[in-house]
Order: sequence, then structure tokens, then C-alpha cells
Amino acid sequence: MDTRMHARMENQGAFERMDNEEEIERMIKERYAQQRYADAGRGQIDDSVDQQALHPTVRDPKLWMVTVKLGKERETTVCLMQKMINLAKQGKPPMQIFSAVCQDHLKGYIYVEAHREDHVRKALQGLRHVYHSKPIRLVPIKEMVDSISVVQKEVAVVKVDSWVRMRTGVYKGDLAQVIDVNYADNQCTVKLVPRIDYQHLADKEAGVKGKPKSQVRPPARPFSESEAKRFNLPLEKGRLDRAFHDVVDILCGTTKIKDGYHLKTCSLATVKLSETPTLDELQRFAVGEDVDTEGGAANGALAALSKAVGARKTDLKFMTGDQVLIVEGDLRNLEGVVERVDPDGRVVVMPSHKELNELLTFKPEQLRKHFKTGSTVRVLHGKHEGVVGMVVKVDRDVAHIFSTVSNEEFQVFMHDLADSEEATQRIDTIGEFALHDLAMLDGNEVGCIVRVEKDVAFVMTNAGTSDRPEIKPVKLHDLKKKLFSRNISAQDAHMDTIDQGSMVRIIDGKYKDATGTVEHIYKGTLWIRARHVQEHGGIVCIRSRNCVAHGGNKGSQIGGGVAAQMMSASGLPPKSPAHALLASSFTSGLRGDLMAQGNQAPRAMPMRAFAGGRGRGRDPLIGQTKKIRSGVYKGYVGRIIDVTDSTVRMELQAQARTITVNREHLDVPQVAASRDSFLSRPPPSGFDAPWARTPAHYPQTPARAGGMTPMHGAMTPAREAAWNPQQTPAHMPSEWQPTSTAGTGWGSATGYTPGGFGDSAALAGPTPGAGYGVTPGADYTGATPGGYGITPGGYDAPRVEDPVPVPAAPVAAWPEDYMGRFIPGVVVRLSSGAQGYVTSVGPGGSTFQVKIGTVRVRDGVEVLETVPKTAQEETVTEDELEIVKPENKSRVIVVTAAEGANRGETGRLISIDGVDGVLRLDSSSDVVILDMACLARRWHE
Repeated sequence: MDTRMHARMENQGAFERMDNEEEIERMIKERYAQQRYADAGRGQIDDSVDQQALHPTVRDPKLWMVTVKLGKERETTVCLMQKMINLAKQGKPPMQIFSAVCQDHLKGYIYVEAHREDHVRKALQGLRHVYHSKPIRLVPIKEMVDSISVVQKEVAVVKVDSWVRMRTGVYKGDLAQVIDVNYADNQCTVKLVPRIDYQHLADKEAGVKGKPKSQVRPPARPFSESEAKRFNLPLEKGRLDRAFHDVVDILCGTTKIKDGYHLKTCSLATVKLSETPTLDELQRFAVGEDVDTEGGAANGALAALSKAVGARKTDLKFMTGDQVLIVEGDLRNLEGVVERVDPDGRVVVMPSHKELNELLTFKPEQLRKHFKTGSTVRVLHGKHEGVVGMVVKVDRDVAHIFSTVSNEEFQVFMHDLADSEEATQRIDTIGEFALHDLAMLDGNEVGCIVRVEKDVAFVMTNAGTSDRPEIKPVKLHDLKKKLFSRNISAQDAHMDTIDQGSMVRIIDGKYKDATGTVEHIYKGTLWIRARHVQEHGGIVCIRSRNCVAHGGNKGSQIGGGVAAQMMSASGLPPKSPAHALLASSFTSGLRGDLMAQGNQAPRAMPMRAFAGGRGRGRDPLIGQTKKIRSGVYKGYVGRIIDVTDSTVRMELQAQARTITVNREHLDVPQVAASRDSFLSRPPPSGFDAPWARTPAHYPQTPARAGGMTPMHGAMTPAREAAWNPQQTPAHMPSEWQPTSTAGTGWGSATGYTPGGFGDSAALAGPTPGAGYGVTPGADYTGATPGGYGITPGGYDAPRVEDPVPVPAAPVAAWPEDYMGRFIPGVVVRLSSGAQGYVTSVGPGGSTFQVKIGTVRVRDGVEVLETVPKTAQEETVTEDELEIVKPENKSRVIVVTAAEGANRGETGRLISIDGVDGVLRLDSSSDVVILDMACLARRWHE
């Protein structure tokens, strides 16, 4: 004992004699370096049990899954328990099962624990809610624990500082913040942005009776003391409220006001917990803080609310691929990527640090979403839901987003953003309409789509101006049809012509001196894409008279079409200006051809020489009421408002809409040629008729092509091409073709010699034909009154026209309110991987009937090969369908209307050029070029 005491005293003295800490550290290492602590835990009992040893084995009872009636799971389990009790009371052998379990989330099944399947079947005998004909399935050993595990979920309760929404009353749907909760009385006190009807309170204070209360809900705005005084409302300031233990203002003896908010006590049943409010909602809520500080206190309140929202992460929803930042714990400020979210709500994260290669699990409140500057994101919630933009600035929990569609900058919370592969894909289509398309709305309202968000399109209408543009949000059903401006023109401030694609300069208004390209034209209104305009994607709506075309006249010459009409058909001035003003489309059609050919004598008169400006007169079908006999609109009756050779535009009687249908779908006579024929036009009359002029020709000396000697060069042989076997036919077909019925040069149907202005027959050989200087032939000779009996009047021998294409089988109809792409006949791929084609569409596109076929792999691509007639049909939704991209030379169908083809038209894909496809239509054999996004493969038997 004394020895140990002396040793301690010596050690203590040695420690005191040591001068520095290094010597003490060296001595401790020398003394305790070799000591082992092998029996450090001896004497302690280890209560921990390996959890793996508790898992079921092959020797334990099995878990069997039994099919029961839907909704009778709990009743069947109780019946099994009651059966076991009855057998024990009767002294009979017990059932050879161990337990029975039903899960609330598992509908139509129960679990029974037993060693063998026949034990389960014997126990289930006599139970009426069990499907005895269906097999009993064995649950694998690895899934037994997960099958009967119960995931505990936290029940959300209303607490102080919770965000709630009102269920009833004038504040229904408004955001509120809980400031006090009384669970004993089932009440809570919330803070709201006031909706006070000052006029109604003033009438109530004045004792006015019988005056009905306004049905319009008062707007949400901060309390204004000056407005209360204007209505002479009593306001008691600075009263101590015992319930709140704070000083409040009392309006009219009942309404409690604090810091501009309305403090309202209500039942817990009248409020519901809300998800984390968006930034724009908090901004509106923070306005009520103080109206006299010009936003100073409001900005402070917003910062405080943003901090409070950032602290509550329990309702955040993370998705796989989200970039997150750890904000709590030892790994604070560590970045990572979400790998998955477990059923219990925990988030599994892969750290971005190079030395951390293992997955880490965190609670949602320990994480927050993180986006770097320059990231492309999509807004998930709030006012800007669905908008895609770029992060330009990050300020704590708030991100500044620049929209790539509207060129606008806005702020949102980090947790309202998502960074995924889909975020890089802009939403620029809604149904068959795309961004910057010109669309028809109700009535005469027309607009250009400047932004598309989810299922809403924002249209800049022609009702606005450049200074005050009218942007109207519309749904897909509000967009009637797509308009095209290719052949439409307008006049600028100097009466020069503006066409689609012209460069113009704005000379008036907010965007004065801005230049841009004309995107669309409609009745004197232009939609211009200006490079230096940031609002609305650079689109400006302005009247054409407020613009000047680049390269146009400066107003020194006669403007408009008057100066152009002052030129005669041959390019020479007429005798008087009055004749130019009365000149018809005869001169306008002839002018371009004669000026283009110069002083050379034409071989044959073009078809525009004796036709109107658009190549035909008024069609007799216009104004008639016809019934559609085939096609998508079969059975509808409408009035014809416009006619072409292949299509007809009609106003339907049953619906207030205008449609375009193929002419072959109506009971109307078909035209023989695909283009306007000269023989199908009425002869000119009045000022248009060449024989009605006195004098018939303007003074021209020499009359034809003076100063050309010799007139023609060496041409021996004169018609070498007619005898060249390598040139058949000898001439390219002209842009018009004569009808196969013989007639005069003026298109008369009487029995004159065969006629026509076709140059291909006139110069094909030595046979006499039409042309200038060819005998016999027709020229501008003097005509007797009436001018029809010219003999011989023929110019051509008639020839057989191109065969009329045989139309393909019509496409099945679909509901008129469905504007999607999955129309009948389209080959689709289901989410399960199977392929088939759409046979019918439900109302509004709610469901689709798809007939499934067999698939064959061709060149590494799965192709639908056969669809048996007895193939099964599945009913699916649009989310489960995907359009199969058409291959070259395949049958296709137009699923999105475009210029040149209507929705539902069919054809054959001739070739594919990048994103464009060359298509030959079945209805008219015309070859059109469409975007491949407008096409889908069509199933053809």
C-alpha cells in the first residue's frame, strides 16, 4: 500500500517537473502504447440481437396470398378468427393455420400463415367472400417481411405558424397563417389579408335595412385606416386582447386588425393544411404588413416569411435527379444528387464529393434543392407553373428565372423548381397549334401565339396596339383554326406593298424606329418579330400604316396600285387615266406575262390573259347549301363560302365554325384539271373584252417588235425538237391544261372545232396548230358583236387528261372536341411495349381503343407487321400512347394540320429530308412537304 502511494507521489512530482506538453505526451505514449483492452467490455451483457436472425427461414410457416371480394378483406379475416374460436369451444381439432392478416392498402387480398396450401384451403372452407376457384399464391421468403410491414406516416396537424387555406366564407381559398391554436375548443386564430366591404359596414352602422349585400367578393387588400375614416366607420385603436395577449385595433366592434391583417378565430374544420405557398402568394400575403412604408416593411415581412417557409421542409417533394444541398448535420453544405425516395419519406442521396462514394440517407428537412446559375429548370407550382427558363441568380431559397419563351424574369422558391431531362424541352405546341402561329378566335378576333404553358396558350390579338398589346390566355378549344399569310399583303405608310417576310420599320408608337420581319398579316394588322424587343418573345402587333417597308418608295410617286394600273397590258401608257382606273383583272393578269416576255412574241396566250386576278370568276357553288356525304364531317350541312378545284370551305349550320373539306366529299361536280383551266372560264365582258374597245389597240408604230431584222435567227430545221425521239413530249406542259371536251377558244361548250391554248400541241409538229403567225390560227382579229362564232376557233387537238387519282379508304371519324394526334388509323406504341393502331376515340379524347398486332424487328427497329381481325382491343388513355415514327415509303396520315394538308388526310411518304417529309396525298395526288412532327404511320391492310 505504501509502495503504491509513494509511486503516485513520484509520478505527480515528475509531471510537475516537466516543462512543456510535448514531454508529457511522449511519456504517456511510452507508458500506454503497448497496453491492450481486450477485456474492456467484460462484465457487460450484450442485449443487441442480429436482425437477420429474426427473418423467416424455410423451416418457418409460409405466407399465402388469398383472393377475396373487393372491400371484404377485413370481414374475411374476422370470420377466420371467429371460426377458430368456435372450433375451440366445440372441442374440435383446430385449424392448421397460424395467423391471418389484411392490409388496408391491399385491396382484394388477405395473407394467411400456414405450412401447406391444403391447410389454408381447409381453413377457408365455408367462407363466402373467398374466391375458391382462384389459385392461392405463395409469397417468396424474401418478400414476407415487406408484405406485412406497416409504414408509419406522420399525421399532419394544424400548428402555430402553419400555412392553411380557408374552406368557407368570403375568404374561401385564401392563404392564411395560424397564429394560435386551441385544441380544447377545436379552434384556431389565423392571419389573413383583409377582404372588407366598407360600404356594407357603413350601411350596417347607419341602420340601413333591406339593402342587399353586394354579391361581388371584396378584393384582398391591406386594411386602410384612411378609407375607414372616409366611410365614418368606428375604429378603436390600441385595445389589449386577452386571447392574443397583444394590442389590436377593433373595426366596428368586431373585426380585429393587426399590422394590416385581419385576425380571425374559426373552427379547425373550416381550414385545411396547405402545401408550402409559392413566392408570388407570399408576395401578395406580405402586402398586408404595412401600407404606409411603400414596401419597406412588406419586403421585410416577405424575407421573414421566406425564412419561415425555408425552415419547414417536411412537405417538400424530391424527385430522382434533383440537385440538393445538405443544410443540417455534420455534412452541411455538401452537394449531391437524389437517387431515390423511400416509402417512409427518407431521401437517398449520392454525394458529389470525390471521396464520398456511398449513398447517404437524409430526412427531407435536412435537404433543400440547389441550382447553379445557368441551369435550365421548369417551374412546378405557382403562377408560373410549367414555364421553362434559366437560372440567372440565386438568393438563398429564392431563384431568379429568365423565361426563354416570354423573355421575362421572375422569382420563385427553390423547392418549386425541377431540373430534369424534360426541363430542357420547351413547350411550344398546344394541340395542332405551335408557337408564333396565327390562330382564329371567336368572331373576327385573330391573334398570334406568343407563349405556351402547359394547356394554356397566350395569344396577342389584333384588338391591341403596340403600346397596349392585348394578351389573352385561351384553352385549346378556344382556338378555332390556323391561319396562313403567304398570299396576303398590306400597304405601309407610303402605300407600298408589305408581304409576309418583308423587313419593315416602325414609325410610330412605343417601338418607334424598331425594325423587324413580318410574321403574319391579317386585314391591315401586322405581327412583327423585332430583334431588340424583349417583351412577348419579340412579337409586336401593329397596324400596317404605322410601318414603312425597307426599300419602298418614300411617297414622292403615286402610291398604291394606281401607279401600277397606269400601265397598259403591253407596258405602255393608256390613252387616259380613267381607263386605268376602270381596267379589270384582264389587264392585271396580262401585264405580268407581256412584261416578262419583253419584245418576243409569245407562242401561246397564257391562261391568265382572259381571266380574273385569281384565275377564275365567282363559282356557282358559292352561297349554296350542301350536305357532306363522306369524310370526317359526314352528315353535316353547311353553306359554301369559298371553292377551289380540290377543296371547299363551308360554314356549318350545326356549329359556329368554318371548315375545309375535300370537294369529292360533297355532291358537287368535279373539275377535270387540278389547276385553273382557261376553257372553264367565262369570256371577258365590259371593259375586259378586247373587242369592246374603240380603238381596239393603242397607237403603236411599229406595231410589233420594231428593230428586229432578222426577226428570228438561224432556225434550220425549224422544228428539230418535234422529230427528236429523245424528247417526248416535245415541250414541258404549261401551267394550264385544256379540257377533253372540244370547244372554241373562248371556252364555249357548243360544237365548234376543237380548241384550246395548249402550246404543247400547237408546236409539236407540222400539223397546223395554235400560235401567233401559224395558219390557220387565231389572233386578235376583229370580231363581230358577240364574238363567239370564230371558225375555225380551235387551237389544239384535244388530248386525254391525267387520270383522276383513286381516293384511299376514308379514315374513321373522331369526336369533334378532340384536337389531339391519336386519331383513328394511327400506329401507336403502348407503355407496355406492344404496338397496334387506334380504332376509335372516346369523347374528348378521354379513352382510346387500340387493336394490338404482332411486331417484327427490321433493321434493328420494331415494326408493326400484322394485325389479325380477331386481335384484342385495349382501352387506354393518352398518357399510355406514343406515336410510331413513320418510315420511308410507308403509308402515313396527317395528325397535325399544316399548310398544304388537312388533319386526317392520308398519303404515302416518298422521302425524308431531315425534319421534313415529302408526301404524296391520296386525295389529290399532290406532292407536299410537311414537318415529320405532323405525320404518323397509318395502318393499311
